[in-house]
Amino acid sequence: MGGAIAVPGNMTPVGEFNTIADAVAAARIYALTSPDPESTMPPFGSATALPDYPPAEKLGDRRLRVIKFPLDITQNHSLRRDEVHAKVGPLAEKGSPLAEWVRAFTEFCFVKTE
Repeated sequence: MGGAIAVPGNMTPVGEFNTIADAVAAARIYALTSPDPESTMPPFGSATALPDYPPAEKLGDRRLRVIKFPLDITQNHSLRRDEVHAKVGPLAEKGSPLAEWVRAFTEFCFVKTE
């Protein structure tokens, strides 16, 4: 979670609870997506108990890849069995544990809602 795109936020017009409740933690996570995390972190008036960021040269290409899921992901969405099978089936057949779980979970949901 982290914000809202096509729907109102649940705390402010565009703000989502988790980000607003701990803006410092959110800022630290987002900063770690930068080649130089320290340059993107907002300044603090006093010292914090948080560890310093690793220097940019030590971080190298090990930056975090953050994928944000907006608040509207929690809204109802249409999901068809044939679409799930087409996308997840080949990955499950190759042995992906996540794809196997998604296939089992969605199949259970399809059977339950039919």
